[in-house]
Amino acid sequence: MTRMNEKKWEDVLGNLKGKTFNLEDFENNIICICDTEDNVYVGDFETRAFNNNEFVGVYEEKGDNYILLEVERDNENETIEVIDGWVK
Repeated sequence: MTRMNEKKWEDVLGNLKGKTFNLEDFENNIICICDTEDNVYVGDFETRAFNNNEFVGVYEEKGDNYILLEVERDNENETIEVIDGWVK
C-alpha cells in the first residue's frame, strides 16, 4: 500500500508553496498531488493573533506525518495562495 512519508510531504509542499489556487478547487488540487492510497483531508482554516494569514493542516488517514500550510485567502477574487508550509 502506498502511504505518505516525510519525503512525499516535502514534495507536496514544494509543489504548493508560492502558488495560487481557485478557492473552490483548493482541497481537490492538494488531494490529487498526494501519492497515497489512503484518504487525505484538509482541516479547518485557523487564524493566529499575530498574523493575518490563515493556517490549515493537510492529513493522511492513519498517517504519521502531515503538513501545515500558511495561506492567504482572497475572497473577492476567490483565490487562495500558499505562502509557506511545514512538514510535521
